[in-house]
Amino acid sequence: MCRVATFNGGRPIDGSSGCLVISGVPGAGKTTVAGLVAHSLPRSAVPDADALARMVRSGWVGPIGEPAEEARAQLMLRTRNACLLAGSFAEAGFFPVIDHVVADQEMLEAMISWLQPRPVWFVTLAPDLSTARARNTTRPELERIDYDISGLHAEIQSELSARGWYFDTSTISPGDTAQRIIAEAGERAVVAGNR
Repeated sequence: MCRVATFNGGRPIDGSSGCLVISGVPGAGKTTVAGLVAHSLPRSAVPDADALARMVRSGWVGPIGEPAEEARAQLMLRTRNACLLAGSFAEAGFFPVIDHVVADQEMLEAMISWLQPRPVWFVTLAPDLSTARARNTTRPELERIDYDISGLHAEIQSELSARGWYFDTSTISPGDTAQRIIAEAGERAVVAGNR
């Protein structure tokens, strides 16, 4: 039996066979917004890529660590595992909302391939750089990012602003952001599957 999540004023998104990916730089509000969107749906799950990274107990290399090839390989492993987990939840009738920093086209295309044949909706939370930096300082100490995000911010804007919904959330609260995603993602965020 399929569960249906309604996102855009009545047009259904099949929650048993689709996935919403919420991306953005650290401090963009991904975790908060993904949780709010998921809580608004009758059956949902949030595969958290950061939690998957913490499963590595030895040999971990962070996204900007060295050697760069290993950092990228581990980042793609985390991404693939988030997609596999999302697929498992979708098969069980839960609508997956993936919370993950999608940094470039290659990563997005890989995610789409791992999530298909399910429809995929992709939203990049895109507050301006100063807003993201300020939000990062208000996070709990263990969740704060201590590296400069300006390069990542520029890369995401350059590579992904034309894919899915590039959503400027600089002046919007997390609650309002989640409500707009629920209302508009069905039309604005499609990257794979039928509109």
